[in-house]
Amino acid sequence: MNNLQNTLDAAIKRIQYPPEDKDYEHYVASWAFTSIASHFNLSQGGWCITPEQSDEETKKRPDIVVEKLDNGRLRPHLCVELKKRNSRATFSKALDQLDDSINHRLVRTQRDFDDDVLEVFAMVQIGLEVAFFEYYIVESDLDDCGIPHLSGFVPLTYNYILNDMESNQLDSIPANLKTLTCSYKDKDHITEMEIPCIYDITKHQDEVSDVFSTISGFIPRHIAGKNAKRMV
Repeated sequence: MNNLQNTLDAAIKRIQYPPEDKDYEHYVASWAFTSIASHFNLSQGGWCITPEQSDEETKKRPDIVVEKLDNGRLRPHLCVELKKRNSRATFSKALDQLDDSINHRLVRTQRDFDDDVLEVFAMVQIGLEVAFFEYYIVESDLDDCGIPHLSGFVPLTYNYILNDMESNQLDSIPANLKTLTCSYKDKDHITEMEIPCIYDITKHQDEVSDVFSTISGFIPRHIAGKNAKRMV
């Protein structure tokens, strides 16, 4: 077993059996930071990882923001929300919080880079459970295409038709993932989502590693207008 895996195992055990039986969010952050840093090849440059990067307008901040160097400027690539194991947090509430903290940031990114990229990868971890998403600020595009989402978050495990072809971000998806079942109450509608997308980091270590490799090597799928549709 290599040294990185030994380190991740030690971080997992500290989440499972916290010292003095006290849960802390930073135990979760230890595993998340180590996993992200090990897959984004920081020694090669091109990536910047910032904890609690405060939005200059809203003052809200995700727990981790990974940015990619793009023509001398940093563009958000992955945004992360972390919760301790025994918190009362749910994935839907954590996603709602992450939405509040990154929405304005992406609008400014689009303006600053003068392009139509309005997507970013997202990760939410609650203790030993972690889920990965693509986040879109233009929810109406998702609605028009019939793509299920929660406040703009589409599970990375969800496959759909994009530009007339089946679109899969992940090569393999475990059969025993937990289902993200939640309802997001908006002004005009309620979106019910039942998509298996929650990994257990004690059971799916290899699969989670593959997800991080995908996120570090690719960009979110781009949905605009009606270029996508739900799988039948």
